[in-house]
Amino acid sequence: FALYAAIITLIYQSYSVYYQSRSINFTIAFIISLLVIFLLLYIDIDYSCVFKIYSFFVWLMAAICVFQWMLLVIGIRIPFNLPGLGYTDSWEQLSSQIFGMNEYPTALFSEKAHFCEYIIPYVAFCLFSEKFVENYRIFKAVIISLLTVMSVSGNGVVLVFLCWGLYFTFFNKFDVRNRMLLFIIGAAVIIISFYILTQIDTINTMLSILFTNNAYGYSKANYRVYRGFDVYSLLPMAQKIFGVGYYNMETFSSINNIVSRYDTTWNIYEYFSAFTQILIYFGALGFIFFIGHIVPLFKNKSNLTHSLVILLIAISLSSEILLQGFHMMYLILILSSIQDKSRNRLFVDAAV
Repeated sequence: FALYAAIITLIYQSYSVYYQSRSINFTIAFIISLLVIFLLLYIDIDYSCVFKIYSFFVWLMAAICVFQWMLLVIGIRIPFNLPGLGYTDSWEQLSSQIFGMNEYPTALFSEKAHFCEYIIPYVAFCLFSEKFVENYRIFKAVIISLLTVMSVSGNGVVLVFLCWGLYFTFFNKFDVRNRMLLFIIGAAVIIISFYILTQIDTINTMLSILFTNNAYGYSKANYRVYRGFDVYSLLPMAQKIFGVGYYNMETFSSINNIVSRYDTTWNIYEYFSAFTQILIYFGALGFIFFIGHIVPLFKNKSNLTHSLVILLIAISLSSEILLQGFHMMYLILILSSIQDKSRNRLFVDAAV
């Protein structure tokens, strides 16, 4: 997949002056990301300390988030951006916001979705692994789940219910009789929890605009999910098969006059979910190559690995994470969850 993606992207970069005018930074960052992922899969790395480091930062973010809520309760909002660090041009709009407390507390993250995507894997570690989290597993999972829901992020709420839904249904170690009882109890807890959340105005408003158009005639699903599939459906057949290259869609659409009914003037044009990024940038062929390194993960018998992969897939359906920091973070966490000493080979054989 990495080789194919690089070739397709470089072909478009050298094909026309229109593509050459695109920032070289995109191509450089893209190649570096591919190399980093390639090295993660090939080099024999000791992942034993990964969860300890990740756990430390999760609870650090949780502590900061709780502190921010305490400030919010007494009516104080202060920025939490790190001193001495500025914003790049593409994130300059953050300078006019109260970083970390712009709407609801998000610790040291600029967006509530990013905060949730960072801490939600910890819930999976708590629910599906006695090795990584030995004590108070359910209690810890509940705390992180509550902080995720309190961020009022649509992604966060969906991911929390997904994690607990997997725990109450498929990925637990109870026998058949107790599993059925757990399923009944879990279903009741999820339904009651969802009902209670819908009675809170902010949560209800957030949930309503996930798939229902707001006052501006737009829903989150429009640009996070539907738009990517619509753009892909408008591509010529050759591009549907081979793709247009990484971050080349805006240029390709202007040359070929491709307009999606979900396009907006206020959203970044190249914002697509990771799932549709693969289809648009690398075509159906690239999508097949990419899926090739996901499927073998389910051959691993670890419920934790399965749950982390499902979380990655769920996030990929709504968020732009392909070959970015969160993509690499989830990959590292997945690798750390695999107990087989030959874990890297499992990925490499399928991915290359």
